[in-house]
Amino acid sequence: MRLPLPAGYLLAGEDHDIGGTLHLHAPDGTLCLTLHLDAAGPRLEVAAHSVAIVAEKNLQMRCEDLEITAQHSISMIAGGVISTEGFAQVMRARTGDIELKANDDVRVDGERIYLNSPYTQPTPDERRMSLIARRSPPSDAR
Repeated sequence: MRLPLPAGYLLAGEDHDIGGTLHLHAPDGTLCLTLHLDAAGPRLEVAAHSVAIVAEKNLQMRCEDLEITAQHSISMIAGGVISTEGFAQVMRARTGDIELKANDDVRVDGERIYLNSPYTQPTPDERRMSLIARRSPPSDAR
């Protein structure tokens, strides 16, 4: 199926054994949008110079994994609080600094806080010795 659209765009469709695919081509022939329809569900691919998503109220994304890759920078700005939560979090600067700035106090709360100290997991022997040391009364307690 091929359907010419206004402004020179073209909508093309293909049937497959397991579903179908719709392609939207720009006037110069560049593929800008593909919609795959199969048993796993719809999958949308957008190829464009820029993409803007505008929601008057809320924008929600739910997925198994989310990956965002930018060649230059990523910026998040909120008029309120930015909150992140996860089982664990890693922030790494491959080259350069990590800067934390606050207009007021900075609070760090953790079971243990390591500063300028590479963290290494204790070996099983070190863990066992630590437990034994905690259970043993001090040597001068006789």
